[in-house]
Amino acid sequence: MAAYRDGGLDGLRRWAVKGLVSDLARHAAAIKADLADRPVRTVAEAADRIERLIGIRWVSTQARRFRPGLGFSWQRTCAATLPLRNCRSR
Repeated sequence: MAAYRDGGLDGLRRWAVKGLVSDLARHAAAIKADLADRPVRTVAEAADRIERLIGIRWVSTQARRFRPGLGFSWQRTCAATLPLRNCRSR
């Protein structure tokens, strides 16, 4: 309100206040490098690795929300089917 009171709309446009920066954002490069070198299979495994790297414990929801910002996406896996050989029922 003080920016508007002192400068009107122009004062709001010049307002140079930046949002809060997470402590985890400072470690984003280290987290990304580690997870790229050794990919994880689950979100829980990613949370454990992040805790070992930076000492902050994440719950699964936090790890899921932070993942896209690092450039990672969910990769669905499925079982590979192999051709059946000599599988005639007798």
